[in-house]
Amino acid sequence: MIKTPRLYLTRLTKKDLENIHRKNCYSEVAKFNTIGIPKHLEETKQFLQPLFEPQNPEKGVQLCWSIRLKKK
Repeated sequence: MIKTPRLYLTRLTKKDLENIHRKNCYSEVAKFNTIGIPKHLEETKQFLQPLFEPQNPEKGVQLCWSIRLKKK
């Protein structure tokens, strides 16, 4: 985890799946992402699944971070 005075940066986990899906369903967000608006949660899960699995550096490493505001 990386901490700044205002943010937490952590590796993406399966716990983030529903929040990511919900945000990707907004048309304002979808126009900037490459997958468009997912039809259902399972579609989002299939797209993100490689990021949840152990990484193999020999095949390249994919990292995805969750960025959250610290609560005041």
